[in-house]
Amino acid sequence: MAVLFNTHEFFTRLEKAGFSRDQAESITTTFAEVQEQALEQAAKTTLATKEDIGDVRKEIQDVRKEIQDVRNEVKSSKIDLIKWMMAMGLTLILFQVGLAFAMLRFLLAK
Repeated sequence: MAVLFNTHEFFTRLEKAGFSRDQAESITTTFAEVQEQALEQAAKTTLATKEDIGDVRKEIQDVRKEIQDVRNEVKSSKIDLIKWMMAMGLTLILFQVGLAFAMLRFLLAK
């Protein structure tokens, strides 16, 4: 993994700040190693692997199947609801017709 800072410039600044050549080199090397290790660790924990991407794709497929199942259930429920509404409507019509005949019989019987 590449180091994200200019080691030569860092080394030069340390020397200008009064560090000996050996001290500046040691600090620069240590800093570069620590930064590289931190970047490698970050890459391991934050970047997705092909396996991670495959897992996400499978989860997306599972969710799509679940959504389709829910759509099918809703469609089936709509059909059942329409059947019940038609049956209730027919029942109400028959009730009203029966009520009308009963009222007519009652009125004609007087």
